[in-house]
Amino acid sequence: MNALQRWLAKATPQEKQKLSIHAKISRGAMQWLAGGYRTQGKLNASPEVARRIELASVKIAREGLPQLKREDLCIACGRCEYAKRK
Repeated sequence: MNALQRWLAKATPQEKQKLSIHAKISRGAMQWLAGGYRTQGKLNASPEVARRIELASVKIAREGLPQLKREDLCIACGRCEYAKRK
């Protein structure tokens, strides 16, 4: 299970809707991304979408809800030298 699947599994419907609104991505697109379609189950959002999802998840964070990080959502972000230094 990838990071976005874990987040979606623990989030309430209202939290999923808020994430969708704040990240400016449809709920269907989030499901598609979480499912890893065409990427053998690996998350591969664009760097911009990964950034928007990460920032949106910070806005609606609560105890028990995993933090979404762009490095987990985007292969390019995961390879970034800056991300490795965090």
